[in-house]
Amino acid sequence: MPRDGVWGPQQWFVDDVAKMGFPMPRAFAWAAVLSEFFGGMLLIVGLLARPAAFFIAVTTFVAAFVYHQQPLQQGLTAVIYFFMSISLMLAGPGRISLDALLARRFLCAISPTNTARHG
Repeated sequence: MPRDGVWGPQQWFVDDVAKMGFPMPRAFAWAAVLSEFFGGMLLIVGLLARPAAFFIAVTTFVAAFVYHQQPLQQGLTAVIYFFMSISLMLAGPGRISLDALLARRFLCAISPTNTARHG
């Protein structure tokens, strides 16, 4: 749902992105909002989990180490989310994810036992 009738990043967030020195702050604010929302949804179902975790890691890295000048005092939650997303990116989504289900179906469809032998 939009806040104050506005979809996407709020003006205060765009202003904060500009204060951090990013060029095109509205575009970077949109990137952060989209990576957190859609990346979170993708992580929940385990679809494209590694790319989603990468974009979330970038966003939380900026929040923890660029926005919060003292991350362990002010941005501890962002630091925790950063390391959680890095671990998901490295470990992968697991066996009950959509990524794993699609991989099993795709690998079964192209396995040598399912192809006809000629000759």
